[in-house]
Amino acid sequence: AAAIRVQDGADITLRGNELEDSSSGIFTNEQAPESRMVRNLLVEGNYVHDNSDSQGTHNLYLQSIGLVVQFNYFGPTMPQAQGGNLKTRAVLQFIRYNYLGPAARVFDLIEPQGFVDYVIADRLERYKQSNPGDTITIAQVGANEEAHHHDYIYGNLIEDFGSTSQKEGQHTAAGYLVHYSEDGTFDKADAGKGGTLWFYGNRVYVNVPAYGVTVFDQGPYYAGGKEWSYVEA
Repeated sequence: AAAIRVQDGADITLRGNELEDSSSGIFTNEQAPESRMVRNLLVEGNYVHDNSDSQGTHNLYLQSIGLVVQFNYFGPTMPQAQGGNLKTRAVLQFIRYNYLGPAARVFDLIEPQGFVDYVIADRLERYKQSNPGDTITIAQVGANEEAHHHDYIYGNLIEDFGSTSQKEGQHTAAGYLVHYSEDGTFDKADAGKGGTLWFYGNRVYVNVPAYGVTVFDQGPYYAGGKEWSYVEA
Protein backbone atom coordinates (compact mmCIF):
# COMPACT_ATOMS: atom_id res chain seq x y z
CA ALA A 1 0.00 0.00 0.00
CA ALA A 2 1.05 3.60 -0.53
CA ALA A 3 1.98 5.77 2.43
CA ILE A 4 -0.25 8.47 0.89
CA ARG A 5 -2.96 7.63 -1.64
CA VAL A 6 -5.04 10.28 -3.40
CA GLN A 7 -8.12 8.88 -5.07
CA ASP A 8 -9.47 12.11 -6.57
CA GLY A 9 -9.50 15.86 -5.96
CA ALA A 10 -8.19 19.20 -7.13
CA ASP A 11 -5.68 21.81 -5.93
CA ILE A 12 -3.86 19.30 -3.72
CA THR A 13 -0.59 20.02 -1.89
CA LEU A 14 1.56 17.28 -0.32
CA ARG A 15 4.39 18.96 1.57
CA GLY A 16 6.93 18.21 4.29
CA ASN A 17 6.48 14.45 4.68
CA GLU A 18 8.97 11.63 5.16
CA LEU A 19 7.75 8.67 3.14
CA GLU A 20 9.47 5.30 3.48
CA ASP A 21 8.99 1.54 3.72
CA SER A 22 5.86 1.42 1.55
CA SER A 23 4.92 -0.04 -1.81
CA SER A 24 4.84 3.54 -3.11
CA GLY A 25 5.51 6.65 -1.05
CA ILE A 26 2.67 8.47 -2.82
CA PHE A 27 0.18 7.05 -5.30
CA THR A 28 -2.40 9.25 -7.00
CA ASN A 29 -5.23 7.69 -8.94
CA GLU A 30 -6.58 9.26 -12.12
CA GLN A 31 -9.60 7.97 -14.02
CA ALA A 32 -12.40 9.42 -16.10
CA PRO A 33 -15.04 10.73 -15.43
CA GLU A 34 -14.31 14.08 -13.76
CA SER A 35 -15.47 12.90 -10.33
CA ARG A 36 -12.51 10.49 -10.23
CA MET A 37 -9.86 12.84 -11.58
CA VAL A 38 -6.84 14.43 -9.87
CA ARG A 39 -6.04 17.98 -10.99
CA ASN A 40 -3.39 20.54 -10.01
CA LEU A 41 -1.19 18.46 -7.74
CA LEU A 42 1.82 19.99 -5.96
CA VAL A 43 4.38 17.67 -4.33
CA GLU A 44 6.90 19.81 -2.47
CA GLY A 45 9.61 19.50 0.16
CA ASN A 46 9.24 15.80 0.96
CA TYR A 47 11.87 13.22 1.90
CA VAL A 48 11.08 10.07 -0.07
CA HIS A 49 13.22 6.93 0.21
CA ASP A 50 13.27 3.12 0.51
CA ASN A 51 9.93 2.43 -1.11
CA SER A 52 9.06 0.04 -4.00
CA ASP A 53 8.67 -3.43 -2.55
CA SER A 54 7.49 -5.14 -5.74
CA GLN A 55 7.32 -4.70 -9.50
CA GLY A 56 4.99 -1.86 -10.48
CA THR A 57 5.63 0.15 -7.31
CA HIS A 58 7.83 3.24 -7.05
CA ASN A 59 9.10 5.88 -4.64
CA LEU A 60 6.40 8.14 -6.13
CA TYR A 61 3.72 7.20 -8.69
CA LEU A 62 1.81 10.33 -9.71
CA GLN A 63 -1.10 10.76 -12.11
CA SER A 64 -2.66 14.18 -12.60
CA ILE A 65 -3.66 16.89 -15.03
CA GLY A 66 -1.42 19.67 -13.77
CA LEU A 67 1.60 18.45 -11.78
CA VAL A 68 4.50 20.22 -10.07
CA VAL A 69 7.18 18.21 -8.22
CA GLN A 70 9.75 20.50 -6.56
CA PHE A 71 12.22 20.82 -3.66
CA ASN A 72 12.01 17.11 -2.75
CA TYR A 73 14.80 14.78 -1.68
CA PHE A 74 14.45 11.37 -3.35
CA GLY A 75 16.73 8.83 -1.74
CA PRO A 76 17.22 5.37 -3.27
CA THR A 77 14.38 2.89 -3.54
CA MET A 78 14.57 -0.27 -1.45
CA PRO A 79 17.60 -2.50 -2.09
CA GLN A 80 17.04 -4.68 -5.18
CA ALA A 81 13.84 -2.76 -6.03
CA GLN A 82 12.56 -2.92 -9.60
CA GLY A 83 10.59 0.33 -9.40
CA GLY A 84 11.48 3.88 -10.33
CA ASN A 85 12.16 6.93 -8.24
CA LEU A 86 9.50 9.08 -9.91
CA LYS A 87 6.92 7.61 -12.27
CA THR A 88 4.26 9.85 -13.77
CA ARG A 89 1.26 9.59 -16.05
CA ALA A 90 0.56 13.30 -16.17
CA VAL A 91 -0.42 16.22 -18.35
CA LEU A 92 1.27 19.62 -17.96
CA GLN A 93 4.05 18.52 -15.63
CA PHE A 94 7.04 20.35 -14.21
CA ILE A 95 9.74 18.45 -12.27
CA ARG A 96 12.28 20.89 -10.87
CA TYR A 97 14.81 21.60 -8.12
CA ASN A 98 14.86 18.08 -6.63
CA TYR A 99 17.63 15.72 -5.58
CA LEU A 100 17.10 12.22 -6.97
CA GLY A 101 19.16 9.18 -6.05
CA PRO A 102 19.31 5.81 -7.80
CA ALA A 103 16.44 3.54 -8.80
CA ALA A 104 15.74 1.17 -11.69
CA ARG A 105 14.68 4.36 -13.49
CA VAL A 106 15.16 7.79 -12.00
CA PHE A 107 12.40 9.33 -14.13
CA ASP A 108 9.65 7.35 -15.86
CA LEU A 109 7.30 9.68 -17.77
CA ILE A 110 4.76 7.71 -19.77
CA GLU A 111 1.31 7.85 -21.37
CA PRO A 112 -1.98 8.36 -19.52
CA GLN A 113 -3.94 5.27 -18.65
CA GLY A 114 -7.26 5.55 -16.80
CA PHE A 115 -7.92 9.05 -18.15
CA VAL A 116 -6.63 8.65 -21.70
CA ASP A 117 -10.07 9.59 -23.13
CA TYR A 118 -9.63 13.03 -21.53
CA VAL A 119 -6.29 13.48 -23.33
CA ILE A 120 -6.47 11.89 -26.79
CA ALA A 121 -9.04 13.72 -28.92
CA ASP A 122 -9.43 10.81 -31.35
CA ARG A 123 -10.82 8.68 -28.54
CA LEU A 124 -13.47 11.11 -27.28
CA GLU A 125 -16.31 10.10 -29.59
CA ARG A 126 -15.98 6.45 -28.61
CA TYR A 127 -15.82 7.41 -24.93
CA LYS A 128 -18.97 9.57 -25.23
CA GLN A 129 -20.91 6.67 -26.71
CA SER A 130 -20.48 4.70 -23.50
CA ASN A 131 -20.55 7.77 -21.19
CA PRO A 132 -23.19 10.09 -22.70
CA GLY A 133 -23.64 12.07 -19.49
CA ASP A 134 -20.02 13.22 -19.30
CA THR A 135 -19.77 16.94 -20.09
CA ILE A 136 -16.12 16.96 -21.19
CA THR A 137 -15.80 18.84 -24.52
CA ILE A 138 -13.60 18.35 -27.55
CA ALA A 139 -12.00 21.75 -26.84
CA GLN A 140 -11.02 20.63 -23.33
CA VAL A 141 -9.60 17.35 -24.57
CA GLY A 142 -7.75 19.15 -27.35
CA ALA A 143 -6.14 21.48 -24.80
CA ASN A 144 -5.14 18.50 -22.66
CA GLU A 145 -3.64 16.75 -25.67
CA GLU A 146 -1.58 19.80 -26.60
CA ALA A 147 -0.33 20.19 -23.02
CA HIS A 148 0.49 16.49 -22.91
CA HIS A 149 3.07 17.02 -25.67
CA HIS A 150 5.34 19.26 -23.53
CA ASP A 151 7.04 18.05 -20.34
CA TYR A 152 9.71 19.79 -18.28
CA ILE A 153 12.55 18.45 -16.12
CA TYR A 154 15.01 21.15 -15.05
CA GLY A 155 17.27 22.26 -12.23
CA ASN A 156 17.57 18.83 -10.61
CA LEU A 157 20.57 17.05 -9.09
CA ILE A 158 20.62 13.39 -10.16
CA GLU A 159 22.99 10.80 -8.68
CA ASP A 160 23.15 7.22 -9.91
CA PHE A 161 25.06 4.59 -7.93
CA GLY A 162 24.71 0.97 -6.85
CA SER A 163 24.28 -2.10 -9.05
CA THR A 164 22.29 -2.34 -12.29
CA SER A 165 22.15 -6.14 -11.79
CA GLN A 166 20.02 -5.80 -8.61
CA LYS A 167 22.48 -7.58 -6.32
CA GLU A 168 21.27 -8.64 -2.90
CA GLY A 169 21.50 -5.87 -0.33
CA GLN A 170 22.49 -3.21 -2.86
CA HIS A 171 20.47 -0.31 -4.13
CA THR A 172 19.42 -0.63 -7.74
CA ALA A 173 21.21 1.71 -10.13
CA ALA A 174 19.56 2.96 -13.29
CA GLY A 175 20.78 1.58 -16.60
CA TYR A 176 18.54 4.24 -18.18
CA LEU A 177 18.05 7.42 -16.20
CA VAL A 178 15.06 8.90 -18.03
CA HIS A 179 12.29 6.87 -19.68
CA TYR A 180 10.17 9.15 -21.86
CA SER A 181 7.82 7.04 -23.91
CA GLU A 182 5.11 4.56 -22.94
CA ASP A 183 4.35 1.28 -21.24
CA GLY A 184 2.01 0.18 -24.03
CA THR A 185 -1.06 0.09 -21.80
CA PHE A 186 -3.59 0.48 -24.61
CA ASP A 187 -3.80 -0.18 -28.35
CA LYS A 188 -0.79 0.99 -30.34
CA ALA A 189 -2.79 3.14 -32.74
CA ASP A 190 -3.53 5.53 -29.88
CA ALA A 191 -0.46 4.91 -27.77
CA GLY A 192 2.77 6.82 -27.56
CA LYS A 193 3.78 9.54 -25.16
CA GLY A 194 4.35 11.84 -28.11
CA GLY A 195 5.76 15.35 -27.87
CA THR A 196 8.89 16.87 -26.40
CA LEU A 197 10.64 16.50 -23.07
CA TRP A 198 12.48 19.73 -22.18
CA PHE A 199 15.43 18.52 -20.07
CA TYR A 200 17.82 21.29 -19.12
CA GLY A 201 19.84 22.74 -16.25
CA ASN A 202 20.15 19.34 -14.57
CA ARG A 203 23.38 18.00 -13.10
CA VAL A 204 23.94 14.24 -13.42
CA TYR A 205 26.53 12.18 -11.51
CA VAL A 206 27.03 8.50 -12.37
CA ASN A 207 29.07 6.05 -10.30
CA VAL A 208 28.06 2.64 -11.58
CA PRO A 209 31.01 0.24 -12.05
CA ALA A 210 31.34 -2.07 -15.04
CA TYR A 211 28.17 -0.98 -16.81
CA GLY A 212 27.37 1.86 -19.16
CA VAL A 213 24.48 4.12 -18.26
CA THR A 214 22.19 5.70 -20.87
CA VAL A 215 20.51 9.01 -20.02
CA PHE A 216 17.42 8.76 -22.25
CA ASP A 217 15.32 5.71 -23.07
CA GLN A 218 12.49 6.22 -25.56
CA GLY A 219 11.46 2.59 -26.10
CA PRO A 220 9.50 0.51 -26.96
CA TYR A 221 10.41 1.09 -30.59
CA TYR A 222 7.69 -0.70 -32.55
CA ALA A 223 6.54 0.74 -35.87
CA GLY A 224 3.13 2.26 -36.40
CA GLY A 225 2.78 4.23 -33.16
CA LYS A 226 0.84 7.48 -33.22
CA GLU A 227 3.79 9.80 -32.58
CA TRP A 228 7.43 9.66 -31.56
CA SER A 229 8.70 11.33 -28.44
CA TYR A 230 11.57 13.82 -28.59
CA VAL A 231 14.05 15.13 -26.05
CA GLU A 232 15.52 18.63 -26.02
CA ALA A 233 18.48 18.69 -23.65
